[in-house]
Amino acid sequence: MTYTPNSNNISQQTLFDEVLRRAHEEGITSQVEYDALIDELLQEKESRGEMGPDEDSEQLRADLVMHWGDVQRSLDH
Repeated sequence: MTYTPNSNNISQQTLFDEVLRRAHEEGITSQVEYDALIDELLQEKESRGEMGPDEDSEQLRADLVMHWGDVQRSLDH
């Protein structure tokens, strides 16, 4: 999968930036809350058509979940 700005594909970095911003806004304090935030965000993106049909949402989710440690450190500051 390649990302091009004119397609419906969304980059992992774009999703991570949004997850991180929302985690700060919502005061996420646990991985359970973080995982739920990821699920919510991916569902929103899919329902709005912001993710292309070739997006692997399961892989995107797995990649974002792996960043919990980074998010947790960011939230602690």
